[in-house]
Amino acid sequence: MSEKKPLITVLMPCYNALPYLYKAIESIINQTYTNLEILCINDGSTDETGAVLENYATQDKRIRVIHNNANIRLIKTLNKGIDMARGKYIARMDADDYSHPDRIKLQMDCFFSDPSL
Repeated sequence: MSEKKPLITVLMPCYNALPYLYKAIESIINQTYTNLEILCINDGSTDETGAVLENYATQDKRIRVIHNNANIRLIKTLNKGIDMARGKYIARMDADDYSHPDRIKLQMDCFFSDPSL
């Protein structure tokens, strides 16, 4: 990469994501690119999503958890996350997806190797 590893915000909105949440978060925590802020926004979940997120945040200082009082839906939650992101770049992640361990590293390598990006 042409510059020091910048902070990347991984923005993950979460709504009743419990069946998938562990695998999704673990896949981001275990990225080979480690200069991450993992911004998880619990969008008014009615399951244990919020508690799981809080537990992860106590174990990994890169995780920030925001709780919406009610479900404001995906687009408003994403816009809120963009406003709160501290990273130079934002990577999107859904709470029911999981990422290859090199996902962020490969994306950043590609980004910095091509000036047109």
